[in-house]
Amino acid sequence: MVSLVYTYTSGVKGVIWVDVIQMFIYLGGALTAAAFILYLLPGGWNSVFQTASEFNKLSVFNPGFENGIKEFFLQPYTLAGGILGGAFLSMASHGTDQLIVQRLLTAKDLAASRKAVIGSGVIIIIQFAVFLILGIMLFAFYGKIDIKADEIFPMFIINVLPPGVSGIIIAGLFAAAMSTLADSMSSLSSSTMMDLYLPFRKNQHDEKKNLFVSRMFTVMWCGLLVVSALFFMETTQAVVEIALSNASFTFGGLLGTFLLGIFVKRAKHSDAMIAFTAGILVMFAEVIFKLAAWTWFIAIGVSVTLLVGTTLSRKK
Repeated sequence: MVSLVYTYTSGVKGVIWVDVIQMFIYLGGALTAAAFILYLLPGGWNSVFQTASEFNKLSVFNPGFENGIKEFFLQPYTLAGGILGGAFLSMASHGTDQLIVQRLLTAKDLAASRKAVIGSGVIIIIQFAVFLILGIMLFAFYGKIDIKADEIFPMFIINVLPPGVSGIIIAGLFAAAMSTLADSMSSLSSSTMMDLYLPFRKNQHDEKKNLFVSRMFTVMWCGLLVVSALFFMETTQAVVEIALSNASFTFGGLLGTFLLGIFVKRAKHSDAMIAFTAGILVMFAEVIFKLAAWTWFIAIGVSVTLLVGTTLSRKK
């Protein structure tokens, strides 16, 4: 969904229509499922709101201070954690992640890139709002059931929706997943090629060999992603939460390093590397000792990286 806006600025019309079709299938499938739920529930919207209110599913603001400061930082979904964690996550993902930056580089100018970033934020808000409402509706339809949260919507698609509709929605979900996986493998291969392989290669202009090596890197990362996914097959956590928490683990040091280069002009390459390593080590400590929830990972990682990097730069 996000790639729609980015690709739009690049002027690649063929890919634009592919992304537009994916977006309509993806969000259209969610709206279709919502319409079926309203049709099948006896009271329609009244049943949804009644069930949601009864089980406190409409609670939006959670200050999180009721159990003290320690428990506040151990809760992932608090008001402060959501705002600060979301802000740092957006800065890291849209400002430093190769997955996003490679799209921004296809824009015709800086203004187009800025519009793409802002537009993607609007689309993401709409997308999350639709699926959050759909989640409440699914809870009203099924109630409390002993099944993983990630499996409820697929179960509804397969068991409740008509064959033609379910097929289109499954196709949209696969298309969205394949698009994300392709982008991830491409960005990982590009970073490995440009940052790790080419700097240590004498003949960097052998395009044919470089293309072959980049494809091998893509295959390698594909295999590693498959192996990594196997470790989470039996987890009870939601897939979205796993993905965001894992990304937050390294995003803190990455964003902190970029900010260090922007605001601390005296910082050298060695300072940045030591600061980044310090930020990652603090992340390990947070996970091992459970010092904070994952929504605070990036903010803490950025703070540690900037503190260490700034301190080292002033000693020279």
